[in-house]
Amino acid sequence: MRHITLPAAALALSLALPAFAQTQTSPEAPLMLGGVPLNTIQPDTSTFAERVAAAQPYKEAAMANIDFTAMIAQMSQPLITMAAEKGRPLSEGQKRQIDALFQATFLAPLKQIMETQDETIAKLFTLQEIKAMSAFYTSPVGEKIISRMPKIMQSVQPQVVALMQETMPKLTPQIEKIIKEGNPK
Repeated sequence: MRHITLPAAALALSLALPAFAQTQTSPEAPLMLGGVPLNTIQPDTSTFAERVAAAQPYKEAAMANIDFTAMIAQMSQPLITMAAEKGRPLSEGQKRQIDALFQATFLAPLKQIMETQDETIAKLFTLQEIKAMSAFYTSPVGEKIISRMPKIMQSVQPQVVALMQETMPKLTPQIEKIIKEGNPK
């Protein structure tokens, strides 16, 4: 199950990245990223602690605007779909029980993971990039994008599941061959 939902989550998150770019009004106008002209991004001399601190507004916006309940409910959908495809459709009561199980299992750990994202962001981005990202995601548009992530995941998940179901039978023998042959140097 995890192998199906993680690609969907990654795809959904990658869909949000173009939202950083702002519309260019004229050919002479600089391309902007969260209010910062891209051509002015300088080498980063900041400390890790400075970058973590700069990521706080983004993290707070994400924590406030992500609907964790909806996100977790979406995580159980492939399981429910798979049961139906195997001729064992679940009743509404069974679906509620599975959702309750997923909520009880994943809510606290998922929130803990999200609480550490400021450190991950600090490792991957410059201070200027973090400030631009925080400015965008704390704006009304950015907050709306964060709040809509579960719906984006829900929208793309069926295509990701279908792609995985279509391609894995073809890839599995190749993967097994690579594993069997060992580690080429």
